[in-house]
Amino acid sequence: MEYIKVKDHSDLVRDPKTQGIINTNKSAYDEYIARRDANSEADQKSQSMEEDLANLKGEIGEIKDLLHQLVQSKYQ
Repeated sequence: MEYIKVKDHSDLVRDPKTQGIINTNKSAYDEYIARRDANSEADQKSQSMEEDLANLKGEIGEIKDLLHQLVQSKYQ
């Protein structure tokens, strides 16, 4: 298939059939994929940490409630 070069962009070509722009720079594409995957992994790690923190907050709340119950039962 014959592609048309995009003016002032050596790594870009246009597909005449679909009019789509195609990046022919394989290393730039690979770098993009690596960045995307790293960002996705960082987002998942952040979400996991937020869930862990929420669980810890809930457990601390339960411990506080139990301590209050113990103190109240001891002085009654």
